[in-house]
Amino acid sequence: MKSTSAAITLVLGFAALTACNGGPTEGPVLPPTNVACSNPGIATLAVGQGVVVDPSATGNCIQIPASGGGTTKHLVVTVASNGSVTQNGVSSTWSVTAGEVPAAAAAAAPIAEPYVGGFGPHTSADQFHARLRQMDHDLSAGLGTRLLAAAPPVNRVITPPTVGSQRNFWVCSSASCSGFVNVTATAAYVGPKVAIYSDNNSPAGGFTQSDIDNVGALFEHPTYGLHLIDTTAFGSESDEDSNGVVIVLLTPRVNRLSTDCSTSVIAGFFLSLDLVSDPHSNNGEVFYSMVPDPQNPNCAISKQFASDLLPVTFIHEFQHMISFNQHALIRGGFSEETWLNEGLSHFAEELGGRLIDNSECVNNNCFGQYTGDNFNDAFTYLNNPEATFLIEPNSSGGTLAERGANWLFVRWFLDQFAVDTVLGTDVTRALETTTDVGFVNVANRSGVDFPTLVTQWQLANYLEGDTTFVQNAATARFRYKTWDLRRIFTINPFPKPYPLTPPLVGTSIVHNGTLRGGSGYHMLVQRLASDTAFNYKISVSSATVAPRIGIVRIK
Repeated sequence: MKSTSAAITLVLGFAALTACNGGPTEGPVLPPTNVACSNPGIATLAVGQGVVVDPSATGNCIQIPASGGGTTKHLVVTVASNGSVTQNGVSSTWSVTAGEVPAAAAAAAPIAEPYVGGFGPHTSADQFHARLRQMDHDLSAGLGTRLLAAAPPVNRVITPPTVGSQRNFWVCSSASCSGFVNVTATAAYVGPKVAIYSDNNSPAGGFTQSDIDNVGALFEHPTYGLHLIDTTAFGSESDEDSNGVVIVLLTPRVNRLSTDCSTSVIAGFFLSLDLVSDPHSNNGEVFYSMVPDPQNPNCAISKQFASDLLPVTFIHEFQHMISFNQHALIRGGFSEETWLNEGLSHFAEELGGRLIDNSECVNNNCFGQYTGDNFNDAFTYLNNPEATFLIEPNSSGGTLAERGANWLFVRWFLDQFAVDTVLGTDVTRALETTTDVGFVNVANRSGVDFPTLVTQWQLANYLEGDTTFVQNAATARFRYKTWDLRRIFTINPFPKPYPLTPPLVGTSIVHNGTLRGGSGYHMLVQRLASDTAFNYKISVSSATVAPRIGIVRIK
């Protein structure tokens, strides 16, 4: 489901964030304090080199050596690298104490094989969305007994609907989708790939026939249509109802799912229940969308607002529909995990911003219309990554910060492993056409274990676009390739030039926090010519988070 926050109006270039999470709550930077470790691993790195360390192998302590002359700077990040999805998320309280090494400390053991950049092979609305993705998982788990039909015959007859024909649809009656209401709708547009139905009870001031025709034409445009973009990137959708089209249902019942339009609006959704046998299944591929309702005193939706969001929502939700077909219907596996599923759907929005002709978009700006919210969400995440899961739990409502993390990880992953790093088609299709899901999926598609991947990503989240850091092929894992995030956050109206601002530590620091699956805490360690070695010592209350420490020498 695509939702939009009412606190951030529809992005036409970039919307300014009216509020954001506070920065990281690090402990105080202290006067020089010695921190002793019995047998730390020593990170002797050249400028541009980095390493990912399992701290359990080094006594939970890493030592940054004395500079030996001049000033050195290292980025250090501690990450919860367990990629498993649980009900409440994999998390643990933790602390770090960092400071100078006591003068009589024993020699530290070197860390083997530093990583230098080699490549492996190729809100109410939020809670509603989380409910839908959980339904995907539950339905795919028992799919063998709930298929709509056996494999369709090779010579089956495709019978599309006709313009003017009517049919009934079941639609979720509440944001929990625990009940359904039946509506009657009329086919207003039927093309080769898409049929658009309008609820017969749609309010006045809604879409005209011309509006619907224009949307249908955009869905099916032969060069940059929404259907073409998604199927090229992710694979084919199913055709369980043998009508050859995806159905779009425009209905005010979607409007009614938004309980507080002042904070968030449910713009539309895909429901996997429609692709399995169930009393309330519509037995086919259906995408549900809100309609204009400008006179509604409880939730006024202007035609402009609904029109602008409809194609963005479709390109997002269509990825979910394709993903369910590829993972569950074709291959009999589980549906993709929410964090990666959402990351791919937000990447679908990015593809819309890149590929659709600007003449089709608000103010001739497809980049802003389709992609702007991704950068807003990314800013929210990067402003305090320790506070938000990448691997969101089943209980999560799907916060905007989580969505920012999901999109950022997918974007970085494609930058590293796709042949075409901009569009990423070879990797996006590989992620869909498998029974692998979640962290296993990305590890198997890249040939790199997930703890290493997610720690490298967190390092890149700070080093991206840092002009003081050497940028070359050897350091490619420590940056994004297709977006210059520092430049984007600087030239657009965001609250600060770059959201991720780790503390710069030259003496000592104590920090207490919580590690959440896929996320972590960043720190910059600076050593002057006269400084001694520096110990970074962590304590984690639960080893199930699989902590990893990533270190890169910046200068």
